[in-house]
This record gives sequence, structure tokens and C-alpha cells, in this order.
Amino acid sequence: MTGIDALRVPFLAVHGEHDTNVPPGESEQFVRAARERGVPAELLTLRNEGHDFLRADSRRIYRRAAADWIERHLAR
Repeated sequence: MTGIDALRVPFLAVHGEHDTNVPPGESEQFVRAARERGVPAELLTLRNEGHDFLRADSRRIYRRAAADWIERHLAR
């Protein structure tokens, strides 16, 4: 959350639902705080994943979401 007030660009957070290194609630909190400040923010939670995304289908979902996000926010 340090520096959230300085965030001025759209943000995509990707988190595994079973992450034991970084609690998923931290990404939820960051995205919520960004939105409250008017910064476009999205959260993709990958089911059945931890801190690392090990399943091929999760990596495909992540890549598709990232490509869509880039197209919406950067390819203008």
C-alpha cells in the first residue's frame, strides 16, 4: 500500500487464490484503494494456484487477461 497515492496509471493485479506468500487480500485491498482514487484497477484471481502459477490453463488465462488489459489501456 506504500505509494498508492502516487499511482496514476491503470493497474492489473494477478493473484493465486491459495497464495501463502502474499495473502490474496493484499491484492484486493490494493485494487480497492486504487479504484477509490479513480485509478482503473482490475484483479484476476487464479483458482487453484498459489504464489507461482503452475497450471498451463492458469497461465493461458493470465496471458489472455494481460493481452486484453494491454489492449484496453495501452493500445489506444
